[in-house]
Amino acid sequence: MSILDNLTFEQMYAPSPVPAQDIAICSECNWRGPIVECSIGEDGDWETGYYPVPECPICEDGGSIDDFDMSPVRYMEWLAWYMDDRQRRKVEHR
Repeated sequence: MSILDNLTFEQMYAPSPVPAQDIAICSECNWRGPIVECSIGEDGDWETGYYPVPECPICEDGGSIDDFDMSPVRYMEWLAWYMDDRQRRKVEHR
């Protein structure tokens, strides 16, 4: 019996407490902007399956969103999370 047998959908897809990157960067046209402005396309093939990918809102063919970054506000949220997490881990390991 595997530990995954008792895993529920909610556990698998629970939101992460870690602040995620919120800026997408297109390597074809050098567009840089909020991920929420990207439409969602599909990539993959019939053998390995299809998965969602962000598409560039500027490029006609969807571009190539292959890099991500954090806005200054999101970076500060991440930094606060990191410092809290680091402190929590120090307390746990004492």
